[in-house]
Amino acid sequence: MALAAKSPTKPDFKVPSLCEASPEYAALIARREGLFAQKATTEKEIAGLIKALRTVPPAERHSKAVAELVGDHISQSEPPRPSRERLNELQQHLNAIDKATRVVDVLISLSATSPTLPTNYTLFRRIGSMKTNGSAQWTLFVQSGDEFLWAVAVQDLSTSGSALYGPTLSVPTGVSVWALHSILINNAITTDSAIVYAQVAENDPGAINAFQRAVTQQVTAISVNGGWLQTRTDTSATIRIRVGLAATTVIVGTRGWIDRRGRDN
Repeated sequence: MALAAKSPTKPDFKVPSLCEASPEYAALIARREGLFAQKATTEKEIAGLIKALRTVPPAERHSKAVAELVGDHISQSEPPRPSRERLNELQQHLNAIDKATRVVDVLISLSATSPTLPTNYTLFRRIGSMKTNGSAQWTLFVQSGDEFLWAVAVQDLSTSGSALYGPTLSVPTGVSVWALHSILINNAITTDSAIVYAQVAENDPGAINAFQRAVTQQVTAISVNGGWLQTRTDTSATIRIRVGLAATTVIVGTRGWIDRRGRDN
């Protein structure tokens, strides 16, 4: 009787870290850690030297070279006197370490304005926003400078029964961006108009003004009219739409957004 061999258990899939995937990056991180250790030692020495300079009499605040120049006695058994020259050397060394440790990295955070930074990082700037789907996958978009376009436009509103709408668009939250969206109105009874405005910067006009109209539907029955707009959102990704008739059907689709990404802050 033949026995079937048991197949080996497949190892779990593992995504390597940056240090595992790139020896050069691992070496860079190791060097940075060494520089941080040097920085801590230098800062400690600077603090001790400043304290010594405050307590040592002024006559003793010079280096061995200065003492020789002015003819002062130099004792080989005495500890070295604190000097401004040594303090300047240490501060220059500290500046060199600070320049060498300015390593740039990438962080993904749920906060657009207050991300939790890793140890030894104090500066940050948001360079964009991304969105995941229900399967924790990034939703595909195309970027050109400050412009972001969804690979597939998203319908964010299709409703009727109110004169004022506040749709939440498929654009980043936590910051104000310029949404690139469409608006379509449909009323089978009579003509109607719609205006679109940014709640973050504009007041609700309360009525349809001719010069503010974004869309005007024609008088003919089952007429539909629309267009593409660019409207500034609030930090919750919402805009405001006011129509003349509550029975009007309003449809809004989002194709992308324009994001200055902190360059004006």
